[in-house]
Order: sequence, then C-alpha cells, then structure tokens
Amino acid sequence: MRCCVQLIRGSKIMSNTVSELGKNFYNGIIVRDLNYRLQGMMGQISTGKKAQTFGQLGTGTTTSLSLRSRYDGLQGYLSSINNVKLRTDSMTTAMTDMSNSTTDILAKMNAVSEGGVPDIAVLKNAAQNALSEILQRINSRVDGKYVFGADTSDKIPLTDTSLASTNIGLEVANYQTGTSAAAVITAIDALTDAQLGFNTDLAGAGDLLVRADDNLDINYTVKGNEDPFKDAIKGLSMLANLEYDEDYPDEFWTLFNEAKSRLDGGSRDIDLRNGQLGVARNQMNNLIKSHQDLQLVIETNISDVEDVDVAAVSASLQTLQFQIQATYATISQVTQLSILDYLR
Repeated sequence: MRCCVQLIRGSKIMSNTVSELGKNFYNGIIVRDLNYRLQGMMGQISTGKKAQTFGQLGTGTTTSLSLRSRYDGLQGYLSSINNVKLRTDSMTTAMTDMSNSTTDILAKMNAVSEGGVPDIAVLKNAAQNALSEILQRINSRVDGKYVFGADTSDKIPLTDTSLASTNIGLEVANYQTGTSAAAVITAIDALTDAQLGFNTDLAGAGDLLVRADDNLDINYTVKGNEDPFKDAIKGLSMLANLEYDEDYPDEFWTLFNEAKSRLDGGSRDIDLRNGQLGVARNQMNNLIKSHQDLQLVIETNISDVEDVDVAAVSASLQTLQFQIQATYATISQVTQLSILDYLR
C-alpha cells in the first residue's frame, strides 16, 4: 500500500514538474512580448516615429517611400529653378539697364534740331559711356557663367569690346571723304559678328532650358549677339564716332537719324526680349509656389504614415505598464507555490 502511495505521489510530482515547465515557458513568452511592446512604445515616444526603419512600417512602407521620392523630385526641380533664377535676375537687370541707357541717349538726340550745328561733342561722350555700359552688360556673369552666352556660358560673348566702335567708326568717317550716307549704312550692316567683337562660338550656341516639372522644360535663352543688342551697339557706335562736317550736312543728318533709328528699335526690342524673359520668370515663380505647396501636402501625408500621436502612445504605455506589473505579480505568485501545494 505504501509503495502504491509513493508511486502515485512520484507520478504526480513528475506530472506537475512538466506542467510547471510549460507554464514557465508560456509565461516567458508573455513577458518577452510585453517587454518588446514596452520598448517599442518608449522608442516611439522618444522619436515621434512609428518605426525606426522603413521595413518596420509594414503596409505603410511602400506609401512612405513613394511619398518621399515625390518630395525629393520636387526639391530637385526647386533647386534647378532657383539656380536659374539667379541668372535670369542678372539678365533682367542687365537688359533694363541697357534699355535705360539707350532711352537716355534717344532723349538727348530728340532734343537736337535738325538743320543747325549740333553740340556733337556732348552727344558723342554720352554715346560712348552708354556703349561701354551695354558692352559690359552683355558680358555679365553669375557664378562664373556668362548669362548671355546661351549654352556656351563658359565663353565670353564679346571677346573684344572695342572692335565694334573701331570698325563702325572707320565706316562713319568715310562720309567726310565723299562716301554717301547710304553706302556707309550698307557697309555697317555688312559687318559680321566677329567684326563687332562677338565670340564666333555664340552663333552656334544652343538654348538654355531648365527642367522645372515632370515633362516641362522652360526656355530662358537670351543671346548677347541678338539683333536688339547689335542695333543698340551699332547706333551708339555710329553716334560716338560721328563728326559734324559742314561740307556734307545732309549726309551727317542722314547718319545721325539712322543712329537714332537703330537706338529706338534696339531699345524697344530689348524691352520686348526682357518681357519674354519675364514670362519665363513668372512661370518659374508659379511653379516654385506650386511645388512648395505640394511639398507641404506630402509632408502631412508622410507624417500620417510615419509619425505617432505621442499623447495616445503615452496613454497606451501607461496601460501597458499596469499590465506588465499585473503579469509579473501573477507569475510571482504562481512560482512561489510549494510543491506540497500540488500534493495536497
């Protein structure tokens, strides 16, 4: 009988030992899970993020990566546009100054009454100053690049700023030796870009484009050798080299009026080109605002996917802490039971 009791008790002890191992294993899983959740919540509170890696976002991973890619693409467009705006700002300022210079000379020329003996020395000096400014403006640079060089912006548009005045001056002087004003004008029109001092590479230069949006390029090209600039250069060079010769008064006034006509046309066309560039600049400004507005929306969407409500997580953390404390208390109570409790 005693042997049977011992056998029964031995079997019961073995059974309870196996049972306790299972319980301990299960309790360990519960504790690890609770601690994992605790660490995760504490990490979310400290960083404000749902996960530390994209892979941990689960179904939100693809959405997050897609949103960030779009955001970075917009940022690339904004960087390109802002870089170009520095160039177009310089171009606009330069053309405005060129137009103002020619307009000032035109006002002085319009004040001269045809038929008398003009104070040509004053006009010549003013024309030379205006010419120097225009030639300097055509060679304007931003970050080492020539803004009127089109896609050959590493090469100076005007390689010789004195050549136009020299060659046009030689032609203008011929009227004083009997050459007709018409022949002088024809000879001036026949001067090549190289004879006006322009870099020969500028003739074949391509357009300047900026990729401002998906499938959208904006053209902001203005070449230094375009007709409006050449007309202004020719008109100012003619006036700067024109001397009044009482032996050929009619020829003088023909050349004087031709110079004025070149300046008038050049000034108006420079304003026109400036306006065309302004259209491109406005388009860029509109896209800057559009891209920035879209970036704000994307930032909100990214936040919805990646960020946590810290207040809500803090409340959940407090609940979890209570749960962990209760779990530890329960496990502690169970593990403190004596083996005798199982034998009763």
